[in-house]
Amino acid sequence: MGAHTDATYLHTEPQSLYGFWFALDDATMDNGCLWFYPRSHVNNKQEYRFIRNPDVTSNQVCMYRGTNPVYDESNFVPTPVTKGSQVSVFEMLNPYTAEPL
Repeated sequence: MGAHTDATYLHTEPQSLYGFWFALDDATMDNGCLWFYPRSHVNNKQEYRFIRNPDVTSNQVCMYRGTNPVYDESNFVPTPVTKGSQVSVFEMLNPYTAEPL
């Protein structure tokens, strides 16, 4: 999965969800550690959401609403951790990726 915010899929108002990610193995820059976009949550108005399709006649149960933001990959910072580490995502609006950049 590319760069995204968890708030796209887990939206609450006011924002009240927090994420916890546990490393089952060492997560390095080579094998896919998390990469965060520092301070990107400050002005991030979460307008891109995965929602239940309001068209009950559609075969597509869920759909995206809004425009998928494009993030400048040069702003992402790797966060390598060792096996057993826990990463807390306190702001669900902060985009991240686990793909090697």
